[in-house]
Amino acid sequence: MEPSLLCGLIGAGIQDSLSPALQEEEARHHGIRLHYQLIDLESSSRGVVVLPALIEAALVMRFAGLNITYP
Repeated sequence: MEPSLLCGLIGAGIQDSLSPALQEEEARHHGIRLHYQLIDLESSSRGVVVLPALIEAALVMRFAGLNITYP
């Protein structure tokens, strides 16, 4: 069975990001099963104040890595 990783991108207004497709394709090329999750801060009315909780949740959910973009 090939390795499986969970990674993500945190930012605001990122729903049109090409990152998931690009990251998942690159992982496939290397024989890695990857799910690259978009975490859009615009879906929270609290904005960036939820960032510490999101990072903590990512640790609990065993994310292999996160990218954080601004704005």
